[in-house]
Amino acid sequence: MLTTESSLELKSGQDLWLVVFNDIHWGNTNTLINEFKEAVKRYSKKNSVFLGIGDLFDSIIIKDIRFQLSQLNGMKDGNSLIDDFMDGYVSAFVEMWESLKIPPERVIGIGIGNHEYELMKRYATNPVKRVCEKCGLRYLAYSGFHTLHLKDNGGRGQNVRIFYHHGYGGGSRTGGYPITKYEKEMVHHEADIYLFGHDHGKRYLVSYPYLSPAESGNQVYSKNRILGISGTFMVTKPITEYPGYAEVKGFPPSDLGYLPIKIRIRSTRFNGKNRRWVELKVFD
Repeated sequence: MLTTESSLELKSGQDLWLVVFNDIHWGNTNTLINEFKEAVKRYSKKNSVFLGIGDLFDSIIIKDIRFQLSQLNGMKDGNSLIDDFMDGYVSAFVEMWESLKIPPERVIGIGIGNHEYELMKRYATNPVKRVCEKCGLRYLAYSGFHTLHLKDNGGRGQNVRIFYHHGYGGGSRTGGYPITKYEKEMVHHEADIYLFGHDHGKRYLVSYPYLSPAESGNQVYSKNRILGISGTFMVTKPITEYPGYAEVKGFPPSDLGYLPIKIRIRSTRFNGKNRRWVELKVFD
């Protein structure tokens, strides 16, 4: 688990989009890479920052126990050197990412998922870290806290604490399971935004209001925390006669793997006192 931080300017009342992406599974025949590129392009035109939370690469080679026949357009030669194979994937991903022209300062960072973790254990190589090094991006490992310092014209700022984790457990066939599973993390980690991927199911963005006393005085304010669970860019429908993993497991169709979260600094005068706070939007 890592702790990182970054700063950016955000005027009061101005919107900032936190765009979370994961589970691209680059290299899998079922990955919709054009959908990923369109999602990034859409939000690159707005005031936004990007955060990746794992499984950018499918990272499954022919000798892997998880290999599926439907992946045969990937690594056909089981005796190929894993570094040579992944070098090609990393170079192709870097070329795609650089074509999107996202300035590094607008990327909070990119972490790994269970697929890259298995590759690290078996073959001692980390494709996500290599992408970060080539593109000048922050590497975020598997989970951690990131504090986003939002400053208004260089003056007094507001902080947003993000807890991210690639996710864990089996796939979901019902809506309640992933929410219940990750709601428990909100008890064990203190943050404003909690982010998870991995499940490949429906995207969720849920607000949890709570009451908090003011730092001074006798006021009590309503605030909110956000739980975000995003899907994948790898479709679950069968494309060839060879069954894929999701097809064999009976997983339902997946939702696209990104979440746009709107952040805004709000200010108001309440009972004769000025109040500034961060508003996390789920619904407009």
